[in-house]
Amino acid sequence: MTDEPHAETGEPRTDDSQTGATDDDGWLTEGAIGALIVAGVVLFVVPEPATTGLGTLLIVAGVVGWVVNRFR
Repeated sequence: MTDEPHAETGEPRTDDSQTGATDDDGWLTEGAIGALIVAGVVLFVVPEPATTGLGTLLIVAGVVGWVVNRFR
């Protein structure tokens, strides 16, 4: 990495270690995954077929998100 300023903005160039960016900075964090699972369980418990189906989808999406986040 060079110490030359960015060609378009004139600001100093930075790398990820200077900006604090990490692999966990995306929307797919533990908080979002946990919220999907909790919302899915709440909707699953409601005795309406549509909410039960939506709850099941949210639970599956949360589990898939957790697996992807865990093994990437």
